[in-house]
Amino acid sequence: LKCAFSIGDNFVYYEVKERFQKEVEELLNAVQEELDQRSIYRGKAFTLDREFLDFADIATELENVVFPAETEALLKAQVWAIIEEPESCAAMKVSPKRKVLFSGPFGSGKTLAALLTAKKGVDNGWTVVYMPPSGKREMRAIEFGLLVMRKYQPGIFLLEDIDHEQRFSDPFVFRQVLSQIDGVFSKGTKAIIIMTTNFKEKIAGGLLRPGRIDQIIDFNTLGPEETRQLIQKHIPDNRLDADINWDEVYQACSQYPPSFIKGMATSAALQAVAAKTNTVTQDMLVNAAKNLHYQYEACEKALTTGQYL
Repeated sequence: LKCAFSIGDNFVYYEVKERFQKEVEELLNAVQEELDQRSIYRGKAFTLDREFLDFADIATELENVVFPAETEALLKAQVWAIIEEPESCAAMKVSPKRKVLFSGPFGSGKTLAALLTAKKGVDNGWTVVYMPPSGKREMRAIEFGLLVMRKYQPGIFLLEDIDHEQRFSDPFVFRQVLSQIDGVFSKGTKAIIIMTTNFKEKIAGGLLRPGRIDQIIDFNTLGPEETRQLIQKHIPDNRLDADINWDEVYQACSQYPPSFIKGMATSAALQAVAAKTNTVTQDMLVNAAKNLHYQYEACEKALTTGQYL
């Protein structure tokens, strides 16, 4: 007999005498079960190119991230609680299915929040499939990623910059993505879908209703205290001048997203090194903020003209 047997995403073709067909199928079923239960991908984070995410490479960034207080509260309640407190969620009859949209401008911390979610997932035995931004992506790639995530559930699917689909294809792509997501949600599915966007306003309002998107988490600019915390995470306390007026520092960078504030801290530290001093002063921080103004304005202009990539 000439036969075919599906294992994962592949087929095994074989020839066997009819009296041995049952034994061969039992062997292949055992192989399938082994792959399902002991796959090297189960409980790990990886891209669709089968590259594993190494959280050690970004450990420092994840440890030093600072979110606006309201954003962090939503992350803890709407995403991380499902991963870290499954029994409590079940007692509250909270479904382990969640579709969340991270929205905010460039450099606001959406990607770090997604990667931090991925790390929390792996630490708690969840499988994470990560799809980074890459220009125009085919719908079948998204569908395949969702299927892999469901196969090794509980799973998390991270789809970065859904606005790329909005700009490079047509305004209805987001609807198609949500339809693909709905297609993998069946009874008993344990999955969190996280999408990020810079352009929430481009998504039709009807698609943002609960059921299609369960929660929108906005990543806005940091407040005064959060700005101070982020700078202190990137410059040691004993290197910061005790006389810094943090209100004035905040005024110099209040419009900046976190990525610019981190750049500002690094620039100020380099000023101190060049001046052969061990202390970063208020003037150094304010000067660093001013030096980033052109880059910030250029990014803002690109966003408003639709040229931001």
